[in-house]
Order: sequence, then C-alpha cells, then structure tokens
Amino acid sequence: MAKTFSWIWDVELESMASDILDVVCSGNRPDELAMRLKYAEVPTNKISLIPDLEDALDAALKRVEPGGTLYIMSSYSPTRELRRIMQKRGWVRHFWQE
Repeated sequence: MAKTFSWIWDVELESMASDILDVVCSGNRPDELAMRLKYAEVPTNKISLIPDLEDALDAALKRVEPGGTLYIMSSYSPTRELRRIMQKRGWVRHFWQE
C-alpha cells in the first residue's frame, strides 16, 4: 500500500489557487503535492518538481522579485532541513540563539 501525505488533502488550496504565481514541489514525494495542486486547479505550467530540497529552495528564491515574499508550505521534517540549510548559509541563527 502506498503512503500518502494525508494533510495535503485537508488543506484548503482551492481558495488560494488563483493567487499562486509559481510553486516548487520538493522533498520525498513532490509528485503528490503537484497532483494535489492540480486538483486545486493550479495551472500545471505554474508547478515545478525539484526533488532536492536545497535546489528547490534556490529555484524558488530565483523566482521571487526583489522585496517579494517566498511562502513555504512544509511538514515538520522538511522544515527542519530548510532551517538547517538557511543556518548553513548564515540567513538564520540556531533556534537556541534567538
């Protein structure tokens, strides 16, 4: 039996689909998130799949205009990995230093 990300089906993506300019799906199963976005009627030409988290972060950042905002939708483990990447780059401190 295949495992699924049940939480992505619980999130109300339909209400924000028309506001999504671009989305990068990454992690262990980026295809599942892309499928969920497609069901929410996000145009497929706005969806990219980049399995490597660090590469996906870089790609997403390149698409943000100067002064713009990057929103990240993530579960617990990828959030920790993204924070580790940002710490390595000197963008954020370790959580115990804040």
